[in-house]
Amino acid sequence: RITGDRTADRGQVLRHDQDETCARLVENTETNDIFSIKDKEMNFDGKHCLVAGGCGFIGSNLSRALFAVGAQVTVLDDLSNSDSKTIHGGCTFRKGDIRRPETITDDFDYVFNLACRNILVCWQEIHADLSVNAGGVLKMLDRFAGHCVFVQASSVSVELEKSPYAVSKRTAEKYCQLYREVKGHDIRVIRYSNVYGPGQQDG
Repeated sequence: RITGDRTADRGQVLRHDQDETCARLVENTETNDIFSIKDKEMNFDGKHCLVAGGCGFIGSNLSRALFAVGAQVTVLDDLSNSDSKTIHGGCTFRKGDIRRPETITDDFDYVFNLACRNILVCWQEIHADLSVNAGGVLKMLDRFAGHCVFVQASSVSVELEKSPYAVSKRTAEKYCQLYREVKGHDIRVIRYSNVYGPGQQDG
């Protein structure tokens, strides 16, 4: 079951519930970090995590949160919509494209894919939008799913399918569902809505 919390309650930016495993990313007001990770069933201490799109607003905060709970974090980003200055000093950075995941030879316990095209240019660059948001996810699934817990970031906009961005993200969800149901891979999909906080770029 995939559910996305549509509320933007103070201090809570995301909740997802899937197969009785609840992972919550909540604002840590004491440290001013947008995310802290609280999950009784998932222990990230010592785990090797890949965060694709890890230089972006959400990805950089997630990387810092994973590092804070003891994970070994590798960030993959092509820097097309972000800046490497957002990377936490304890994380390893690899510049690269999710459409060419074979360049990453490491094995991971968790792969978080937040890499995607900028929604603001989806109509002007519709083919690139499909290539990254759907084709890139398929490449990542072929490379990593089946060997780790694979977490795919999506958006509540897929429910309307009124933009190339939404259609491509919905397509990615379908591939995740297919690989989960047919191949039995451990794949989770999170639909974000109204995410905001420290480090967010204007516009």
